[in-house]
Amino acid sequence: MLLKKNENRCYRLLMSMYPDVEIKHPYHIKEKIYDEDGKLIRNYILVDFYMKIGDVEWAVEYNGGQHFRIVKKWGGAIGAKEKLRQQKIRDKWLKNYCLEHNIRLISIDGRKIRGEKKIKAELKKQFKSLNKKAPKNI
Repeated sequence: MLLKKNENRCYRLLMSMYPDVEIKHPYHIKEKIYDEDGKLIRNYILVDFYMKIGDVEWAVEYNGGQHFRIVKKWGGAIGAKEKLRQQKIRDKWLKNYCLEHNIRLISIDGRKIRGEKKIKAELKKQFKSLNKKAPKNI
């Protein structure tokens, strides 16, 4: 699968931080997602990266602009507005899913965190924050 530039950086960093860990990208969660009106919006969720370190499961999301604002190139102004609404539902669903399934979710805000040094620092910060016994390779 083709990765976007900063998502690709994130992947390379994860691979260098955890060379002996299988990193699934994207990772499919086969659950249907409905909006507040009961309308099906997704048949499954793609998570950017998923890995298991010891007995701890991790999901890592690099959230680009489409998670926060309307991106008009995605179907014009009206279609893009709906895609943003669906993206917000998806992001909330993923957060809840990870909590319910004891998966530690790292979300990187692509509006603020760009470039290899910043992404690496953010990954380290969030791994340590979410796991007081941080994985050894950090």
